[in-house]
Amino acid sequence: MKFRVITRRYEAINTIKRSIMATAKLSNSLIFRIDSDSIQLIPDTLTPMNPISIRCILNRSLLFDNYSFKGLNDDNNFIYFYVRSDSIINIINTIHLNIRLMKIKLTTNNQQKPVLRFTTENPSADETEHQTINNQLFISVINQQSWSLYDDEYSSMNQAQISLNLPTFKLFANDIAKLNDCSNFIRISAKMYQNNDDDENILKAKLTMTSIIDSLQLSCRYDKLSITNGYSTTTTTDQSNQSNKVFVDIRKLNELISYISILQPTDGICEIHNNHSIRLQFFVHLVNFKIILPHYDLEKI
Repeated sequence: MKFRVITRRYEAINTIKRSIMATAKLSNSLIFRIDSDSIQLIPDTLTPMNPISIRCILNRSLLFDNYSFKGLNDDNNFIYFYVRSDSIINIINTIHLNIRLMKIKLTTNNQQKPVLRFTTENPSADETEHQTINNQLFISVINQQSWSLYDDEYSSMNQAQISLNLPTFKLFANDIAKLNDCSNFIRISAKMYQNNDDDENILKAKLTMTSIIDSLQLSCRYDKLSITNGYSTTTTTDQSNQSNKVFVDIRKLNELISYISILQPTDGICEIHNNHSIRLQFFVHLVNFKIILPHYDLEKI
């Protein structure tokens, strides 16, 4: 197996640093899923009591000037390993803001133990010279039998019942924070409808987030949201009038949104699948962040 990437662009370096920091803070260990096109950063949060899937995708073509990779074999061209979150956070904190180059390489130390090495070049007063700093941390390679635990769940999910563009991230995050102070769970419901304003007959969506405290309800509602590109709009009238809803853990959602804000996302997508789970995808310049939250059937409790 071989993995080495290099980037010399200031914006790309800082995006990589912020992405690692945001994901590493979500769990005690951080999983790297690497293939020929991307690096996926996956906080190890998935447990029977906490079935939440999170991943940040670093795209090869957008972030790296050099990308050298060879997976396990031709049929399984992937590398999976995990690191301690506190160790990688410590390394990222030592990297200066104005470095000229960052290299990340999978290699071995003097004892032939696998490590992930970060090499940075810092500028000096003499423009013809630079200071090279190496930091490394131990990794634990994940055997192939366990890879399926960290595959992208979205690829195996059925088509969403509804897929819509969220309002601005700042507005969405502020409303989530307000609802977080009210109860442990919120109901997220979405509905498509025909917008007949200005003599136009365009399919739009309405999203409502409701916190229920005893007999009191506090809601945030967004209207006239656009349907996402690529989502089938050949929905019948009966289907468009149907409301799709899930109950989610607002504490977990608020925690995730708080950490993602480090990356300063701009846009987002919300998808509800079979009234069973909700998928949120947030877009940052050069990267995107995916969250899949389970539905809690509170109406049967």
